Amino acid sequence: MSRVGLRQVVGSQGGARAVVDAVAAVIGEAVAVEDLEGRLLAGAAAAPAASRFSVTNDGTPLGWVSGPAGAQAVATLLDHLVTKEVERKALGSEVLHLYREINLIYSFSEKLAALLDVDMLLLTGGAVRSPSELRALLAAAQLRPGEPRSLGRLMLRLEGRS
Repeated sequence: MSRVGLRQVVGSQGGARAVVDAVAAVIGEAVAVEDLEGRLLAGAAAAPAASRFSVTNDGTPLGWVSGPAGAQAVATLLDHLVTKEVERKALGSEVLHLYREINLIYSFSEKLAALLDVDMLLLTGGAVRSPSELRALLAAAQLRPGEPRSLGRLMLRLEGRS
């Protein structure tokens, strides 16, 4: 699973900063969002006596929200936003993995199709019923036994000579 930092969620590119500012405006006091090193990511520096609430993801601390008691709502919101970001990244990773699997299957099917001749399809479809008919088909198609992509190789197997 990819690691998501609080800076990614609250950074200038994310819309979470505007939500944090709106919630802080409703609370009526400054709310500060800090990473684990204490760098201010959003809001204004809170008073030293302000309460401090952790922002975590699966028990791993990502940062802090400092402010009045209402700042706990901001911390809970950020917990939720981080969880959604982790899920989004996991989904993207899964889609990429599935795309690679599909691409591998497609590539394999192309290689397999290149190995199959139209003559092989005729043989498996019941159009060729005996080794003599197969020899005539090979002669008409100017295929030689043992040649790659040749029914001659298959004929040798059918006759038990390989």
